[in-house]
Amino acid sequence: MMLLLSTSDTDLLSGRASGADWRLANPARLSVDDLTPLLADVDLVVVRLLGGRRAWPDGLDALLTDGRPVVVLSGEQAPDAALMELSTVPAGVAAEAHAYLAHGGPANLAELHRFLSDTVLLTGGSSLLPLVLDKVALASGKARDQLVCKQPHQAVAYGAAILAQQVFCQSSGKDLQSICSYDLGIRTLGRDGQPTVKALINRNSAVPASATMTFYTSRDDQTRMIIEAVQKRGEGDAAEEKSLGYFAFGPIESPRKKYPVEIEMSYDLEGMVTITARDPETGKQIRQVMDEETEALDRALFEQQGWLQKIEVNV
Repeated sequence: MMLLLSTSDTDLLSGRASGADWRLANPARLSVDDLTPLLADVDLVVVRLLGGRRAWPDGLDALLTDGRPVVVLSGEQAPDAALMELSTVPAGVAAEAHAYLAHGGPANLAELHRFLSDTVLLTGGSSLLPLVLDKVALASGKARDQLVCKQPHQAVAYGAAILAQQVFCQSSGKDLQSICSYDLGIRTLGRDGQPTVKALINRNSAVPASATMTFYTSRDDQTRMIIEAVQKRGEGDAAEEKSLGYFAFGPIESPRKKYPVEIEMSYDLEGMVTITARDPETGKQIRQVMDEETEALDRALFEQQGWLQKIEVNV
């Protein structure tokens, strides 16, 4: 349970109508002695005051020495930095809490309860920032009260149910298409001589997806190709990359410079990435699911081959 102490009766009415587990009171009508019964079984306190600390100094002192998490906020639309600094929760949490209360209404009071449960008490679920519902309603062309999913976890559950119907061939009248959230590719040497990721499957591609590209050896005596699969999002300094692992293709029986090796990358509905390396001249192929076990490849072998510095790609 959470205790909301606000000098705004509108906050208290919204809290009561929210359906969340709030205990409500107006600090302007409380003495310090009145706090003891109000704090019974309470895990967190939100205080919203008009007039700053001087509006309720003794009550704030009692709460701040009690040991429970306390969020102290201004009753105005604009945040009050001095009041926020009194809070015993991180400044970012206090700022978000103020945004919920400033926008007001039962929905935002319910979201505030979920937000604090999730970020402070670590017992809650997902929450929506203020005005998110308005933006979703605008994008969908529907009124807020006509939205099927008003919470992130509801949307995930609803989508999962529709997808399950599709998988088991039971038509729901709605179709969902899974997409790849990242670029998936092979690390190689870019035209500027710097390591880069050559995407085979682009972000937002429909899943399942697969793509093939031909890579070439760089030396006459190269009998093995070391392949690193990478997932990537963004470009330049803002790019996020994660190696999915390495594996080796070989031996190449008749090595020569620019010997072709076809690399096929596939991404399935289970989120698994599979690499197939194929020798187009002999038909030999090796298939590897890129999971935690692929990280066990001897990194010394990767360094020894100098693959990253020497590989050339057919683009």
